[in-house]
Amino acid sequence: MREGGGEPKVIQCPNCGTTNPDGSEVCEKCGQGLLPGPQVITHDTPKLPFIKRIPLGRGPVRRG
Repeated sequence: MREGGGEPKVIQCPNCGTTNPDGSEVCEKCGQGLLPGPQVITHDTPKLPFIKRIPLGRGPVRRG
């Protein structure tokens, strides 16, 4: 029996939701890291608006 009584603590995986024993470094199901550390947030690269290219022909040339 653990100190303080009650059931052993578990950690829930933030990726798949599986419960893992307290102190686990990685999730037993998906392998996600469970230890606290710096949170890394990734974003998709924003797509730039489509720019239509207009072919430039040889028009009148103005020289001054």
